[in-house]
Amino acid sequence: MIIKGKLYFTWEVRSRGEAALNHGTKTERGLRLTIELKFIVFLA
Repeated sequence: MIIKGKLYFTWEVRSRGEAALNHGTKTERGLRLTIELKFIVFLA
């Protein structure tokens, strides 16, 4: 579960980074939500 969460987290960060080139305003909120998701996975 933790490994799956890490891979998902990494993929999310990469996709958010690519999206930042087109939509720079949504990136900060998106990364914050992704980091929260990561911690939820670690706690689960």
